[in-house]
Amino acid sequence: DNALSDLVYTSGRHTGPLFAGDTVFATTEIREKRDYPGRPDVGVVVTTLRGHKYKRSEAGEFERVEIFYLEREIIVKRRSHYA
Repeated sequence: DNALSDLVYTSGRHTGPLFAGDTVFATTEIREKRDYPGRPDVGVVVTTLRGHKYKRSEAGEFERVEIFYLEREIIVKRRSHYA
């Protein structure tokens, strides 16, 4: 809701297969935040987005499998200006 736009995609890759019926989970790591020059109402957040699914191993246990990785910088609204 607070992201206004993507500033830059630093890197990204698909690291594993995905099939119809698979359930995808995602986690986002906030790596950095900084001011956006000339705009006191927004800031830049540097994130790493990782997607994964669970796959049943031959032993019958579930193992986590990474399926994508994306590093990006997004422009977000500041709470002080938009709350």
